[in-house]
Amino acid sequence: MQPYYYFVTYCTDVGDIDFNRLAPHPPLVPTPQPITGTTASFPAGVFYPFGPGDSYTHRYDDDNTYVPLPQPFRYFRQTFSWLYVSNNGFLAFDYGWYSWSPHQFPAYAQHYNNIIAPFWTDIDNTRRGNISYQQYTNGSVLQQATTDINQYFPGLSFSASWVFVATWDKVEYYEKSGTETSFQVVLISGGNRSFTLMNYGAIASTRHLVQVSRPHMQKSHK
Repeated sequence: MQPYYYFVTYCTDVGDIDFNRLAPHPPLVPTPQPITGTTASFPAGVFYPFGPGDSYTHRYDDDNTYVPLPQPFRYFRQTFSWLYVSNNGFLAFDYGWYSWSPHQFPAYAQHYNNIIAPFWTDIDNTRRGNISYQQYTNGSVLQQATTDINQYFPGLSFSASWVFVATWDKVEYYEKSGTETSFQVVLISGGNRSFTLMNYGAIASTRHLVQVSRPHMQKSHK
């Protein structure tokens, strides 16, 4: 049976106020190397390019990788100059979050962490699969992003100036040896606009909790 492939697109620049957030930066560390022979092959146009030239996250269970951004990403009413790639299937902006168990949004808003979650669940990349990311400020990937956004949101005359691609390629679930799940999140910026694409390949069945969303988790004030 042929697998199904899906994508989801969001506009993430709602609001007209930017706040430059400051937070301590962890030290940069050497880039881990991928496990060879695990690059997935997907139909053209489903996943953005990944593999060659990518940086790879560490092979530690529940780990996060800090990534500085060459230009700020506008996420609702805030702008961020860094993000964290979680091995458990999400991006975090305020700080690295090590939770392996997803929470239903916005139930844990008191933690105050802006998150984009293409597939937040208990993933173990210590033995199988690769988790990689790459940023683009020129070339064919920007052209692809520009074309996609103008197709999904006609009338914007959008032009991408920056693209971030994070890919979870054939990763397995924790204590579920042999499972393979592949998905991708793409952040796109240009001018005052920003967008998020979520691309899905083959997703293995699981009894683990899964959260798929892109909430703006905001702390309440009294």
